[in-house]
Amino acid sequence: SSGTRAGVTQVVAETAVSGKTVRSQPVAISIHGGLPDQAHFSVGPAKFNFPGLNIFGISNSIAIISGDQYANPVRAGTAVYFTTSHGVIVGSAQTDPEGRGAVSLISANPLPSDGIGIVTATTANKDNAVVQGQTPIIFSGVPVVTISPLSVAVGTTYNFTVTDQNGNPLVEGTTIAAEVEGTAVK
Repeated sequence: SSGTRAGVTQVVAETAVSGKTVRSQPVAISIHGGLPDQAHFSVGPAKFNFPGLNIFGISNSIAIISGDQYANPVRAGTAVYFTTSHGVIVGSAQTDPEGRGAVSLISANPLPSDGIGIVTATTANKDNAVVQGQTPIIFSGVPVVTISPLSVAVGTTYNFTVTDQNGNPLVEGTTIAAEVEGTAVK
């Protein structure tokens, strides 16, 4: 694997047998998969918004992709450490041959008062310097509906906004139903 330089090389095996030199055909070998590089390090969640503010134990996958200075995937087995400002996160993952790794962020105490947590992934480069990425994640809560205007009048258009208790959007797949009651309404 590369640490200093990536590329292709050719290897020729050679030996002497009974005073004659026996040589193999050249074999091409690709050299890649060095240590992580900051410019090629990415971290992100499966869902930027998950319903973790009011329900404990919900998981959200947090993934990293790490490349070396030549934009090749890092060596398989490269360790990446994870931490979070809120909830609980699995502490580490090792990269696969594509430079990928993932852990679970679990909704638990401490919960973010504003509904937003930050996950940080950290590893080290060829000089043993920190390579790091962060991603914000919304821990979405219960729905809050705001309707305006509050007065009832014929011919009025009503607007409503639905957020969680922190003003953050609700999770993907949330459905909203509205109905009108009374006579002569549509």
